Formats: sequence, C-alpha cells, structure tokens
Amino acid sequence: LDFEKLTTLKMKNEFDGKIYRNPKTGVKEYHLVDKDTGEFTGQIYRIVGNPALSRLKKLIVTVKNNDPFQNYTGDVWLDELRVSDTKNEKGMAIRGQVNMKFADVASLNVNAQKKDAEFHEVNKKDAGSAGNQNDSKSFNISSSFKPSKILPKKWGYSLPVSISYSKSEKSPKYFPGSDIILIDVPDSVKNLSTRKSYNTSISKNTNTDSWLMKNTLEAIKLDFNATNNKNSSFDTKKDKQTNYNGKVSYKLNFEKGDGISFLKWIPIFGKKLEHKKFYWKPDNISLGMNMKESKRGITKRITPDSTTTTHNFDMNRNTSINYDPFDNISMKYTRGLHSNLKNYIDGKTKLFTKFTPGYVNTRSESFSTGYTLNLAKWFSPKLNYSTSYSYNKPLDRDYASTSNARKISTNFQLDFIKILDSFKKTGSKNNSSKKSQNATERYRPQNIKNQDNNKNKENENKQDTEKKKKINLGALLKKGIGKIDPIS
Repeated sequence: LDFEKLTTLKMKNEFDGKIYRNPKTGVKEYHLVDKDTGEFTGQIYRIVGNPALSRLKKLIVTVKNNDPFQNYTGDVWLDELRVSDTKNEKGMAIRGQVNMKFADVASLNVNAQKKDAEFHEVNKKDAGSAGNQNDSKSFNISSSFKPSKILPKKWGYSLPVSISYSKSEKSPKYFPGSDIILIDVPDSVKNLSTRKSYNTSISKNTNTDSWLMKNTLEAIKLDFNATNNKNSSFDTKKDKQTNYNGKVSYKLNFEKGDGISFLKWIPIFGKKLEHKKFYWKPDNISLGMNMKESKRGITKRITPDSTTTTHNFDMNRNTSINYDPFDNISMKYTRGLHSNLKNYIDGKTKLFTKFTPGYVNTRSESFSTGYTLNLAKWFSPKLNYSTSYSYNKPLDRDYASTSNARKISTNFQLDFIKILDSFKKTGSKNNSSKKSQNATERYRPQNIKNQDNNKNKENENKQDTEKKKKINLGALLKKGIGKIDPIS
C-alpha cells in the first residue's frame, strides 16, 4: 500500500483508474488499473466518512470464495505486515538578525526566520506528529528614536518613540485533522498573523529651583501606545483588533524637613525625648488617569457573512498618598475608580466639555499602616494593619457586589551577628587603668621612668607574639555565625 497515494484519494476528483459509486451504499469505489497493460489490478479502495491513518485502531483481512458451488478448505497465512520504505526527509531552519545602533539617538533591529515542517527539535515532545509539522516564516523589525539626545540638555525633556512590525506565517504539511499531504497550501488553512505597534512618552527630568516648574511640568508624565493585530486561521477567516491606550500621571514629592520635637516641653525628660519628632507633611501624593479603547471584529469561516464586533472604552483613575508621621510609623492610602465610557465612543469630546467620568462601575479603597518597635539593635518587631473595600456593579447587572477585608500581622528578624556584637566589651576599664598609670608617672624620677618604659616595651612585644600564637575564638565564632541566615 502506498500511504501517500491512499490518503490523497480523499481529495482527488481525477483518478488514474476508474471510479464507481456503489448504488446500494453510495460509497465511492476506486478501482486501480495497471499503467502498462491497462487491466484492472484487482485493488479496490473504498472511503467511508473521513478516515485517517493516525486514527487506525483495527486491521481486518477477509477472504472471499468466488465459486458459489464449491466449498474451499485450507489455511490462509498472513506474514510480514510491516511498514517499509519510510521517508527520510530533510528539514532546514534559517535564522538571520541585524542590530544597528546610531550612537544614543536611534536603534534598528531586524530578524527573520524560516523553518521547514521536517525540521524537528530533539528536546520537544511529539515534534514529529502531524499536528506539529508546519512550514513557518517570521519577520520582525523594530526601531527606537530618542529626540531628547539632540535637543538642548538644559530643556530636560525625554521623548522616546518606538515602532515595531511583525509578520508570521504557518503552513501545515497535512490538512488539519487528517493525514492528507498538502501540495499547494491555501490561505484558508494557514495561520497568518500581523502586528503593528507604536509607543511614546513625554516627561521632564531636569531638577530646577523653580517651585512652579518642579510641581507642574516636572511632576507630570504622559504615555501613549497603539497596537493593531490581524490574524486568520483554519477556523477564523478574519480577526482584527485595534487598541489605544493613553495615560497621565502626576506625582508630587514633599521634603520631609527637620520635623517637630513634640515631647521636648516635658520637664526632666524633655532632653532625652527631643529626638522624637513629628513630620506633618506627607512623603508624596500620586494621581493617575488611564483611558483605553479597544475594538475587535471576528469572522468565522462557517459564517463568512457574519462578523462579531466588540467595542470597549474604559477609564481608570487612581490616587495614592504615602505618609510617615514618625520615624517608626508609616501609612499608605489608595483609591481606585473604573468607569465605563461606552456611551461616549462616538463623542469623546463630551468627556472634556461636560467633565463627566461616565458610569463608575468599580470602586476600591485601601489603607495600611505599620509600627516598628525598636527594642534593641538586633530585635525590632513590626506590627502591620491593613483594610480594604471594593464595590462592583456592571452595566448589564441590576445588583452590586461588595467586599471588605481586614488584616493584622507582625514580623521580626533575628540577626545573630548583631546579637554577638551587642555583647562585646567596650574596653573602658583598660582605658581608665592607662590614665591612672600616666598620672603616677609624672611624679617619678627620670631614670626610673626610662627603666620602666624599657620593661613595658619588652612586655608588649611578648604579649604581641603570644596573641599571634593564640587562636582568636571570637573571630572564629563570628565567622561561623555569619554563615547562618537571619531568622524572620
């Protein structure tokens, strides 16, 4: 049996033999003819349904007695049922890449790849199965441009721009879901994909002394990106999607300052507590707004005249405040709002003329605080408390869902190196004894002093040599403990 010839019968309208249709069952019969003699070979192929060699579960062999009057007695032997003349097809993969950089101003990256269906990677499972055999091609190009590099540096503006384009094509070797080898692959069975994208942002980085510039232009950042995707496959005739995303963010940072010594007025203990300070200004305040519009249309091959279209227009707003009133207390508050702007798809200017946020379907708030208890240099446990709230009511629902959560936790860390260092002796006794010796030496004669100095030097040299010989147990202990990670 020629498997390739057998499988192609399912798609052939012309056949080098004769095609009959059984009048009882309606099944096509393919009768093979010898090319040299023109006579029938006796081989007949019948195709029922959509068979495939990969789904072969049972092999049936029948013997027919063509003589209706005489019985046949004997044995039928079947031997050497095996696959012969296996195909040894070579596969090739080609890859190419070009990277170009024009100083710090621009860059260009191009890469292309082509891989045959017969090229298989050893580390991939089922790489040679019919479903994984595809002739693939891909092409990618991306470029970036930084005009801020050629603008005056004192302006401090950053305006990076990046553009990318990619295209890929996968052509199956076999017709999807069957074992039929494709010679001329139509676009209807290929996986085609094309993607285009554009990204840019603008911000001002120069730190100026102007209070107005620092809190306006330098605190604002704008981002914009757009993508366009086109896909098609065996099931999907056309899948087109376009996305636009714009973001505005504002972050105001405050200088913490020296703080207020709010406990300094307490009698007796005021000086000891004057390092406890209160900071009335927050660390920073962040505001952000993100608007996203997406449009997608899908056309299936089973319904080529019908396209399913979805069009969404949303807006997210968020607020964040970080505040550390004391050195050991931190606080954070966040608030988020999600709005459905579907009613303004055809009139986006009304958002700015009417100053309306649209339909707010999701709200969320959270607050967290932490308190660090400084009991010792090696032990500072931290207590944490957080609470959150959320509300959600989409347009297509007549009820809302809410949730509220609270959490209390604590954490601490034990560092054995710090514990060991806290128990070291300061050596103040040695310093006091040296001072007393210096005081008594003032009233001794000069010759006695010289003799004592010589003796002291000899004793010091002996002590130094003895210290070198002795093993420093403290250093070894510290080195061993240093290999133990802190416990938290």
